[in-house]
Formats: sequence, C-alpha cells, structure tokens
Amino acid sequence: MGYWLGIVFSCLDVLCVAVFCDAFLERKTRGLRFVVGALLCGVLSYIATIFVSHISEESPITLLKFAALITVYFVFASLFYLGKFWMRLLVVLLAYAIFTLLEFCVLYSLLALLHIHYDEYVSNMVLYFTGVTITYSLKFLLFSAIKRIHRPVVASSGNIKWAPLTIGFPLISLVGITIYYYLSMSGKMTATFVLFASGVLLATNVVILILIDLTEKNNLAQEQQKTLNEQLRSQRANIDALSSAYATQRKMTHDFRHYIAALSGMLQGGETQQAQDYLAALQEQQTERALMVNTHNSAIDAVLNQRAMPLRSSISIFSLKSTTCRPCRSN
Repeated sequence: MGYWLGIVFSCLDVLCVAVFCDAFLERKTRGLRFVVGALLCGVLSYIATIFVSHISEESPITLLKFAALITVYFVFASLFYLGKFWMRLLVVLLAYAIFTLLEFCVLYSLLALLHIHYDEYVSNMVLYFTGVTITYSLKFLLFSAIKRIHRPVVASSGNIKWAPLTIGFPLISLVGITIYYYLSMSGKMTATFVLFASGVLLATNVVILILIDLTEKNNLAQEQQKTLNEQLRSQRANIDALSSAYATQRKMTHDFRHYIAALSGMLQGGETQQAQDYLAALQEQQTERALMVNTHNSAIDAVLNQRAMPLRSSISIFSLKSTTCRPCRSN
C-alpha cells in the first residue's frame, strides 16, 4: 500500500506543478493527452524518489532527491509547455521550492504545536494523513489562486534576460531547507526555528513571484507604449501627407483657373499663335512635373531628379514635336 500512496502523492505533486506552470507558461497540448502525460511524469518522479532514497540511506530529504525531482518536472514542462529554457526552469524551480517550503511549514507547525518528533509524526497514521491533506489542500489553493490572478505571457514575447539570475533564489531556498532539516533531525535546531526559517524562505519566493509579475507587466506596458508611439507617428505622417496633397490640389486648381483665363484672353483677342505656344509650354511644364521623383526625402529626390533630367528633356521635346507637327484638319 505504501507504494501506491507514494505514486498518488507523486502524481498530485506533478499536478501542482502543472497548475503553477499554467499561470506562467502556454500549454502545447490539453485534454486527455496532457492528463496522461502528467500521470506518467508522476510515476517517473516516484521511481526517481525510490532510486535516490536507496542510494542516500533512505533519507527523505536530500539535495540529490531535489535534483532528480526538478529534472523530472523540467522534462514535464518542456514536453507540455511553450517557452524559453530559462523561463521553464525558473517556473519549475519556483513551483518546487514553494510547495516544498509549504510542506515544511505544515510539518513543523504540527511538530511545534504537538511537541513531538518527526518519527512520531510519521508513525501516527491519522496525524500523518491529516498533515498530508492540509498540505495538498494548501498547495492547490495557493497555486490555483496564482493561476487565477496571473495569465501566461506569449512565449515569443516574454523578456527573460533576468531569468538566469532569478533561479538562484529557489535553489538557495532548497539548499537552506535541507540544512535545516538535517539540523532538526540531529536535535541541533528546534522545530519552531525551522518553521520560522521555512516561512521566511517561502515569503521570499512569493516576493520573487510578485517581482516577476511586475516585471512582465512593465515589459508589456513598454511594448504597448512603443506600439502606440509608432501608430501615432504613422498617423502624423498620414495627416502631413494629406495636408500636403490638399495644398498641392488647391495650388493646381488655382493654376488651372489662371491658365484658362489666360487662354480665353488670347483667343478672344485673336492671338491664335500665342495661344498655341502657351499650350505647348504648359504641356512641357506638366510633363516635367509628372516625371518628377517624389520619395518624401529631399536628398534622394535631388539626386534622382538630377539623374533623370536628360530623360525628361527628351520626353518633353518628343511631346512638343508631336503636338506642333500634328496636321490640322481643314473644315
């Protein structure tokens, strides 16, 4: 029966890690496939725990056990969640450190309140299962609250430059709690002090979670501000372009009215040849204007228009010849 209970507890631990990962990482898969994968990782974590306990004199708390379980949880996060390497590792370490410290807080609270030793606690099945029930209830409540409050960031947009440095805090917490455990087992440290130290380490890791959340919100706000600035710059450019086009259109309308008035005056005065010369000049001017390069960059426009001047002259001469040499129909 002990093996089955160990497998059940290991599967519950993996589910706790999954709930915590849901708050910070995007899932690759959902549904039955995800549940089966979590259960298989739970079985694998139990096997790793048994293997480590056999080579470490069956001590329930060792750094080797921590390393084995963190490796299994990281493999689980890599298989079923998106994200960069350091971000997945940080989330797994924080999850494991927080629920391990939570276990120690519950354990040493009971030891301090009942004034009993760890061996007495383990041998009393009612007390042991009561502690386990309280522990897993607190784990799921805490991680569910974190999942409800926090939403996972998009894997491609998360800024994780700080992640390699942040993983040091949960690692130090696990090393510290291991030292506290061995000192308490040898009678060199009281359960009350271990409870206090576990609570301080737990609060420290929770503060790290808050800092991560604030950092993500700050990065998101900066990205949104950059996007808004780009949109504002684009809108200003569009408004300037529309204003320029409107001013150009007004000038062209004014010039057109002037041209019509000048031609009307020439025709009314019988100056037919001058009217034809005026039209030819207008046609040449409009042809050059149509061939002008306009890239909205004065330096580039100057260079390109200078290079294109011979071509525009050829086109203008050709247009002028085709206009002036066109035979007139006789009435």
